[in-house]
Amino acid sequence: MLFVGPVSNALAVNNPAALSVTMLAVLAVLWTPTFRGLLQGLHRFASFGWLLILEGVVRLGIFILLVNRSKADRQEGCGPFLPANTSPSPSPFG
Repeated sequence: MLFVGPVSNALAVNNPAALSVTMLAVLAVLWTPTFRGLLQGLHRFASFGWLLILEGVVRLGIFILLVNRSKADRQEGCGPFLPANTSPSPSPFG
């Protein structure tokens, strides 16, 4: 990606790879409805159907990866989004 360096410096992002992945995800989210409308408007329903199938497969793959990561984190004794050294804070209501 061409503008990753200047954009990461302007936004004070330490990891340029994370910024490039985020930029690709945002571009995919913005362009998918455009391609759908274009294919539907041109009456290319076979390509439109394949685009929907591909999108479903990608979403299913991401879901499976997140579930497997969640299972691995829980086996280590922490939740999927908590660091390992997190302990519950004492309740102020005792």
